[in-house]
Amino acid sequence: MPLHRRAIKHRLKQYGSVILWAIDRGEPSLICKLLALGETEFTREDYMCALSEAAYEGNDEIIRILLPAALRALDPSRDVLLLPLSSAAARGRLSTVRILLEAGADPAMFALPEFSKYGDSLPQALAYREMIARVLIEAGVPISYRDHWGRTALHFAALKGNATTARLLLDSGIDFSVADAYGQTEICFAATMAINIMNLNFTERAHAGHEAVLKLLIDRGVELSTADCNGATALHRLCSKTGTIYERMVHTMVSAGANVSIATLDGHTPLYLAAAAGSLRTVEILVNAGASAQIASPDGSPVSNLQTPLKVAVEKEHEDVVQILLEAGGDLALPELADYTGGLLQSACINGNEAIALLLLEAGADLSWADDYGANILHHAALRSLERLAKASIDLGVDVSAQDIYGATPLVSAAFHGKPTIARLLLDAGADIFAPDEDGRTPLHAAVGNHFVSVIELLLNAGAPVSAQDLCGNTPLHVAASGSEAVPLVTLLLHAGADVSVTDAKGGTALHLAAAAPDDESVVSLLLRSGAKANAADDDGSTALHYVASGEDPHETVHQGEYSSALYLPPSIGPEHVAIAQALLWAGGDPTSINKNGETALDMARMRGDQSLIGLLEGIGVD
Repeated sequence: MPLHRRAIKHRLKQYGSVILWAIDRGEPSLICKLLALGETEFTREDYMCALSEAAYEGNDEIIRILLPAALRALDPSRDVLLLPLSSAAARGRLSTVRILLEAGADPAMFALPEFSKYGDSLPQALAYREMIARVLIEAGVPISYRDHWGRTALHFAALKGNATTARLLLDSGIDFSVADAYGQTEICFAATMAINIMNLNFTERAHAGHEAVLKLLIDRGVELSTADCNGATALHRLCSKTGTIYERMVHTMVSAGANVSIATLDGHTPLYLAAAAGSLRTVEILVNAGASAQIASPDGSPVSNLQTPLKVAVEKEHEDVVQILLEAGGDLALPELADYTGGLLQSACINGNEAIALLLLEAGADLSWADDYGANILHHAALRSLERLAKASIDLGVDVSAQDIYGATPLVSAAFHGKPTIARLLLDAGADIFAPDEDGRTPLHAAVGNHFVSVIELLLNAGAPVSAQDLCGNTPLHVAASGSEAVPLVTLLLHAGADVSVTDAKGGTALHLAAAAPDDESVVSLLLRSGAKANAADDDGSTALHYVASGEDPHETVHQGEYSSALYLPPSIGPEHVAIAQALLWAGGDPTSINKNGETALDMARMRGDQSLIGLLEGIGVD
């Protein structure tokens, strides 16, 4: 089919270059027809793009067709071949590279400023294609050519872990210790390894190549401690990783004299990064090489603000690393370190890491430390069941009666969280069993509020005040009676001598609270059998029967701080409240009793529309 110029113009609009259209068709005969129509109509850019496209695809036949016409039509400088040469090299097209070189392509021209833009892919081609690298080096390629990021082929060979190519490049005279646009030298790239840069993913097998490149660079005298734009050296990169390959490379660098004390712009030393990573062997290598584990502020800022290797190891719970750093870092008992060591203890306690907390105590951490809420080591030990820490703290003299900002002692904390073993340790050490928190609640209140029977029994056997009242007048019996499943707790307290007649700040007894609680009538019956008065009235004149009929909370919930248990009194609902009313009536409760509002229990039941309770009261003749 004839190829008309009109069709050519159409394809030109579509592809930008009619030759590119022909190459896209992959038909050498079509290209021959185009050239026959008049090669002078094709511009320099047409030929360069066409040759580059063919070189990229490795289509040597089309290359051979285009070359004579391109070289006849253009100047003899052969610079038109530079971009195709770069494209072929980047794609590993060895035969194409040789064709272009035979045609006169001069790779040395990449060094000229006006042609440097054509060689941006050369460094990677030299690094990743060994045979092509050898051919181009022999042809005079500028071995130290840098791409637009300032990276040479040696950067990429190091990044890939290609020791053979790296040796070839070095033997060919490539510049080294060259920093790219981010300040990274070749040794930084060798240390990068598994970090995903430019979408290059590495396997464990490839890591051996990185180690070989690292040793090769060191042997050739590369600068070891050049820092990038973030102040990080190759050693920083290696120390931030874990694994034997990294440890060996760290050892290689340290043995070669790498600076182990240089800090990044963030203030992180190699030792800090190794401690954060939990790399025990790397930490040992650095410490043995003189990396300082001492805790000191270089600029006079508060020591407590320092991000030290020890601090990050504690925060990340690297116990073995903490131990090494403590051994290397000296005494923590210095007065100026009190706030700092307190922060370490807090991290260990918050993490619940008993072993690290014990190491800190043994190293002299400040025993008087307390957190922002006033809780000391024993408070935290009680909260998290750290029994060995509690015992060690007691043996070292930590105050067993210290109060937090809520007034709670460690014993209150142990009782609130149900820790009988720690409570026993505290009691044996002389903890005050009577000490209340800021709301007047004793350890017994705390244990009863959370139904910790074992702690309740321990406290009662140790002489806890069974009828102690908090600031609202509640005894432990009030607390027990107001909750669900209260029979076991109430029974324990009654057997210990709890007084059923004690009233709270509003005149309410435990019976009043039990009558309104969401439990069955067992607690009410138990209290009545123990001497509770069915007709006892609170300050509003309401009896327990009024509480049943009202279905309302008799007391407001009282804020009781971190270690206390608020009374929860939901409305009486369900058939159990009728059984409670019956128990009160059988015990002599007066259904005609009137409160200060002039209301009887029946009046309250009618206001609620409680037909079951109305029926009960009217059935016994209450009007």
